[in-house]
This record gives sequence, C-alpha cells and structure tokens, in this order.
Amino acid sequence: MQRISVKALLLGNLSNVLALCAMAFIFMVIDFGIIVVSQGVDGLRDVKLTGVSLYVVALLPAASAVVSGYVAALYAKESPLLNGALSTAVIIAVSLYSDVIGIFPPSDEPAIFPPVVGAILSYSDPLFGLLGAHLRPMAEPRTILRWIGAVAALIGGYVLALVLSVLLFLWWKSVAAVYFAVMFAPRFSIIAGTYAAPKHLREQALVVLTGIAVVAPTAATLGLASARHSSAWLVIVLFNALGCLWSYWSMKRAWALEARTAPAE
Repeated sequence: MQRISVKALLLGNLSNVLALCAMAFIFMVIDFGIIVVSQGVDGLRDVKLTGVSLYVVALLPAASAVVSGYVAALYAKESPLLNGALSTAVIIAVSLYSDVIGIFPPSDEPAIFPPVVGAILSYSDPLFGLLGAHLRPMAEPRTILRWIGAVAALIGGYVLALVLSVLLFLWWKSVAAVYFAVMFAPRFSIIAGTYAAPKHLREQALVVLTGIAVVAPTAATLGLASARHSSAWLVIVLFNALGCLWSYWSMKRAWALEARTAPAE
C-alpha cells in the first residue's frame, strides 16, 4: 500500500516554494541589471517580459518542482515517486485558487501564453516532481549540494560582474568598462564553480560550467539584441565567449602542469 509521508510532504512543498523564490530572485537581479546597463535606471519603470526572459520565467516552476521532488523522495521511506509528485501540492493549490477565484484584479492586457499553454505550465509541476524523485537514487545529497554550490558560485560570479559593470558604466560612462567586466566574469565564475563541485568530478564540472557560461548569457544577450536591434550586444557575446574559452584553457593547462610536477607515488 502506498503511503504518504507527512515529513516528506512538508519539506518537499517548503523546498518547492523556497527554490521558486530563490530562482525568481536571481533571475530578477540579473534581468534588472541587464536593463540598467542597456537602458539606464529609467528602464526599470516599464519592465516587460519578452523573448528569452519570458521562457526562463515560465520554466522556473518546473525547475523548482524537480528540486522539491528530489527533497520529498529523500525523506520518504515509502513511495518516493508519489511523495515527489505531491511535493508540488502547494503551488498547484495556488494555481487552482488563482484560476477559480482569482488573486489579481482583471486586466485588459492579453494573456502572456495561450490558455492551453498556460494550463500546461500551471499544472504540469507534479510530472517534474516525479522527475526529481526519480533522480534521487542516482545522486547522493552531498553530491547534489556540491553541484548546486558550483552553479551558485558560477551565477554569483556573474551577478558580481554585472554589478561591477553597472558601477563602472555609471562611473566612466564608457561601454568599454562593460566589455572589460564581461571578459573577466567567466574567469572567476568558472574557477569558483569548478572548485565548488565534487573533487572527483571537477573535469566534468569544468566542461558543464563552461557550457552554461557560454550558452546562458549568449541566449539572454541575443534575446536583448533582437528586441532592441542593437549590434553592441553581439560584442558582449563575443567577449563572454572569449572569457569562457580563456578560463577553460588556463584551467586545463594548470591541471596538466600540476600532474606533470606531482611526485610519483
């Protein structure tokens, strides 16, 4: 007989809400920082989700559901998949309440997504909770936490670089300051993230984090470039990619040198 663990249910739903809030906060800081760099502080008066930003926000609940499913399966002694699916109960209840009763006042603006797509995004979280629960036997919590720390270090490095680029831009009034910060952001972010990953997986972490550092900023920047028809954003993509390749090459070279100079056992 399948059993529901109260502890797994509570911790799973709590982790779902906390993960969603944390991801939304990180996205907001990055997105607002990019807007300040591109449009100045006045650009924050009329913020609208478009392009890549829209799809990122739409995927945040699914990502948080994977986290909550993993946490619920971690504490469930029986039926981990069932508890993983139920770890999204609070978010589903909020979505249902919003659709039936309504939380926000009615608006004349068109819906962001078509009704069918909106329903799928709102009520598919249990499937991602199942996915998180299914991933539980494949990785130990300590390994997962180290990977989360690696990605957090990568993101933190970029957030600091973004804040630095804003300050340099406001100080020097030169776009070259932004290019300088973007060039060195991957250098520190990838190194910090790689050494935060599990020691025996650092080579894989270097590849994964370098890929994230290339793909994620490139997708966001190209979305901004297409929305504002500015070729200056393409230069930012180039400098970021060069910084990523520089970081990857220097770390591989340092590891190879360390292996050659290490005393034989």
